[in-house]
Amino acid sequence: MIYPLMIFLVAETIIQILVPDLHVSWLCVTLLSVLYFIYCSEMWNQLDGLTGLLNQNSFLNRSEEMNYTNGMLIVFDVDDFKHVNDVYGHVKGDLCLRIIADCIKKAYAKYGYCYRVGGDEFCVLLKNSRNEEACSAQFESFIEKKRKKYNYLPSVSYGSALLLTGDIVSVKDLADQNMYSNKQKHKRKKGQ
Repeated sequence: MIYPLMIFLVAETIIQILVPDLHVSWLCVTLLSVLYFIYCSEMWNQLDGLTGLLNQNSFLNRSEEMNYTNGMLIVFDVDDFKHVNDVYGHVKGDLCLRIIADCIKKAYAKYGYCYRVGGDEFCVLLKNSRNEEACSAQFESFIEKKRKKYNYLPSVSYGSALLLTGDIVSVKDLADQNMYSNKQKHKRKKGQ
């Protein structure tokens, strides 16, 4: 993106020299172009390239400025994701991550911020915990519909914790414990 900007700046400099009356307009255009470039760069730095969700850095920044009165953290982990990569290949594994991210986004984005924090781990910062039950029901519905179409799509375990304090590490730890409890239920159910 820097090369087109440089070409643009050279072209406008030449025009400015040839037509000096236009120098104020070109200065504004240059400034807008630079600001647009900075904005785009900043946006790309906040997004996960595979899923289009916000990334871990964005999560860390947002969690520092969250209002902790009604918020909730929900963590997600894909069950047996290594099995999908080993049996079906990494292309199908990436497709699984995109499908799961899309289901999370459809269910939760209206009420909070959706993140891929690494590998097969996702999380949501809900602005208001009252929406959690409806969102999780929607998420389950979306995943089940996708699993009918993509039979290799694994289940997803999730757990939540209220954001009662400013200590995001302890909140995430509690949400992780709840998620692992959910994961054990999935394993027991699968074993039956």
